[in-house]
Amino acid sequence: MDNLAIIIPIYREPLALMKQAEKVFSKFNVYWVIHHHDFKTMENAKSVKGTANIIVCMSDSHKKADMVNYAVNAMDKKYISVFDIDNIPSDKFFDKCFEAIEEGYDLAFGVPYTHNTGRFLPDCKMIEEKQWNFSLKNMCQVYANGYAPIVGSGFVCLRDKFIKAGFSSDTVTEDADMTMQWTKLGYKVKLIDEMFTGETPTNLFNTLMQRARWYKGTLQSLFKHKDLREKNDMLFTVYAWTILSPILTFFICAKYLLLLLPIGLWVIPMLFLFLFQDFEYQHWCLRRNHGYLKRSESYKWIVLALIGLIVPFIAIFEYFFMPNVWHLTRKKGI
Repeated sequence: MDNLAIIIPIYREPLALMKQAEKVFSKFNVYWVIHHHDFKTMENAKSVKGTANIIVCMSDSHKKADMVNYAVNAMDKKYISVFDIDNIPSDKFFDKCFEAIEEGYDLAFGVPYTHNTGRFLPDCKMIEEKQWNFSLKNMCQVYANGYAPIVGSGFVCLRDKFIKAGFSSDTVTEDADMTMQWTKLGYKVKLIDEMFTGETPTNLFNTLMQRARWYKGTLQSLFKHKDLREKNDMLFTVYAWTILSPILTFFICAKYLLLLLPIGLWVIPMLFLFLFQDFEYQHWCLRRNHGYLKRSESYKWIVLALIGLIVPFIAIFEYFFMPNVWHLTRKKGI
């Protein structure tokens, strides 16, 4: 894998995560991208004294998109891979990615999972994560035909394709923007059957800000790439549905809570079964396969439902009044 460069943008991240990343990626050509104004992170990087190369990003912005693009233009590797500082790929992750590229795909990415479980909000996120990953796998296998929603980290791609249509900083969700751009250009991506893990916010404020950023960025990308429907109507519809997903999550969570009630009250859940048949089938499969619908965990559904109602208001306000604000997701390390 000498032709592979693993790029990890770092901005105000804790020393514990940097030490973890050094151990995880010690056998690869790793490039830590640090903004030139981020003196504390620079000090931490030097104190680790590992095998990672350090690229000092001289751009004005410290957005992830700008830092990654700066690093990509500063190297000459044939393949690039982007990870966040807290990501840990599975043992066969890179082998499967290169198998996909040899099959003719331009990019391969894995399935993201949370690894800092055992805490309240990350455990809530696991419930939603299983739903998303289940839907993502099915969409990639059945509908997309080489087009799929790329995640913002945990992927391997051809460097020349990334230079032509990589991350863009004019939206706050570079992954959604990149997916739509790649789809319009006809680049093919593949979801591999390997995972990479990462941390999820452990407090309510960071959770709301992260999800509001996702929501706002998806709105920005949809308006920016309105012509995507001409290339792949299915993928455009998938992203359009994500705009409704917080509200949909509220209804689905409410329905599941009602399923915990006596059988005489099941008439209301049956209404949701009629309205959301496809989603209903997916969630039924998840309950059957993972068995996470438990009366003792019903409060987690309430939290997800409330978050789903609050996030759109924050995101829509920022979309009109703070379009370029990019909230940093704080992580503490394991």
